[in-house]
Parts: sequence; structure tokens; C-alpha cells
Amino acid sequence: MSASTTSGNTFATVGARNDVTGPVLQKLLGHLQISTTARYLHLNGAELTRAANRIALEIIDEKNRSGFES
Repeated sequence: MSASTTSGNTFATVGARNDVTGPVLQKLLGHLQISTTARYLHLNGAELTRAANRIALEIIDEKNRSGFES
């Protein structure tokens, strides 16, 4: 792995862990395709679970704010 690839991996992973979105990382890394950016991301199961839980909580909050009942 080259130094630039290692730097890209670190940059993308740290960015994703700090809530920088894929499209923003794509532009910052200069990638034409989001699939290229995705190869640089190295997220573990705990990080993916945390993200899924945050999304679920946002959905619940949105429903509560709108008065929607399931």
C-alpha cells in the first residue's frame, strides 16, 4: 500500500467517524466515483451499529415532532 493510499484510508475513515458524509469525502479526496471513496473507508461493526442507531433515533424524533402515530 502506498503512502498516499494509507493517507487516503486514514483521512476517509477519520472523516466518516466524525460524521463527514460520503459525498463530501468523495470531493475532498478528488474521487469521481463514490465507489472509489468507499474503498478507502474502514468502519467496524460497532461503528455501523452506532450509525444505524443514530438514524433510528432521528426517525423516532421526527415522528414525535410531527405528531405521527404508528
